[in-house]
Amino acid sequence: LAAKNSTSTSCGLPIRNEYATTKITLLVLWLLLPTLAIVLRLAVKLARVASWGADDTTIFLAYIIPVFLQVLNSFVEKNGAGQDIWAISFDQIDRYFMGLYIAQCLYYVCMMLIKSSILFTFLRVFVGDRLRLLLWATQVFNLMVGLTFTLLGIFQCRPISLAWTFWDQEHNGHCIGIQYIGITHASLNICLDVWMLAMPAVQIWRLNMQRRKRLSVIFMFSLGL
Repeated sequence: LAAKNSTSTSCGLPIRNEYATTKITLLVLWLLLPTLAIVLRLAVKLARVASWGADDTTIFLAYIIPVFLQVLNSFVEKNGAGQDIWAISFDQIDRYFMGLYIAQCLYYVCMMLIKSSILFTFLRVFVGDRLRLLLWATQVFNLMVGLTFTLLGIFQCRPISLAWTFWDQEHNGHCIGIQYIGITHASLNICLDVWMLAMPAVQIWRLNMQRRKRLSVIFMFSLGL
């Protein structure tokens, strides 16, 4: 890395920074849109259109995480996000991977809370005993998935510090492949999304309504997923 940095500097190659091109997108997707949704939800509660419930508590807890991630984004940006790895110091590389490590663990918690909020919303809407039992079972499964992957994220390396110092290959220890954790988590969440949409969709399809209205209601529920 030192040799590559010296060569790039001697040749006058520009320092690339690709993070700037995605910064606005991340701000909109991870902060502005969630903030708008939270403000609208809070307005409904203040207007007493609907009472406060567990779905509101979990979604507000989930909202805290993207807010913190924006602070974390500033941290990783200062430590080389989007730049060539040889253009930043070794300490910056450590701090950059530390930021990614924290973000990964928080992401698992955030996904768990969002799905939990959606399931609590379904529990408010649907009254059938069989469906409610399925919803509670799904809630437990979602909690188990979230906690399992959060713990896997935290303890993916032994020692834990190897999660952000592995890159120099000078530290002893062992890490679980982060790519396998991510792929498994994504696959489980996609299956869970399909299942969570199928449960209310079956109930709605049985209602005595026009097909267009039933499809519209199913589409509305799918927006939450």
